[in-house]
Amino acid sequence: NIAVVGSHVVGSIPLQALLKAADHYIEKENVFLIKEQQKIRFIIDRLGLNSVSEFKPESKVIEYVLGVNRHGPLQSSTVQQFVESVGSRTSTPGGGSVSALVTALGLALGQMTGWMTYGSKKHDSAEKTVTTILPVIHKTIDQITPLIDADAMAFSNYLVAQKMPTANEEET
Repeated sequence: NIAVVGSHVVGSIPLQALLKAADHYIEKENVFLIKEQQKIRFIIDRLGLNSVSEFKPESKVIEYVLGVNRHGPLQSSTVQQFVESVGSRTSTPGGGSVSALVTALGLALGQMTGWMTYGSKKHDSAEKTVTTILPVIHKTIDQITPLIDADAMAFSNYLVAQKMPTANEEET
């Protein structure tokens, strides 16, 4: 076994490369991490990326440098902005977007309970269940939250299609 004592990234690195490296060390060391930012901090430490010079993910990770926003405008909005959008005189966002948000919030409450249970001596017998369920909840939240914007976009597209001229009776 040879330990990594330090390293340096010249140029930029893809986010997936860091996350895969983090997953390797997480499994090897039996560490329980789920969130992207936790994994990034963890792999920076394990690979000694701060040993030569400070590793700043916002200037070294390609997706962060390019400003790739993986969240749509509704998902990225504040709670106040979202509520005002729903209550405005437009047809979107509507019930589907609100349902996706409420579902994600319900899952987040379950996730909160899991995190409060994890590592607690009082709930030691539930740790295996919690460590199995938390990643599933996290993944489900990641899958559901984009639906906040997807529903609004789908309905907006539907409305545009409804306004298109029809050439014949069949297209009506």
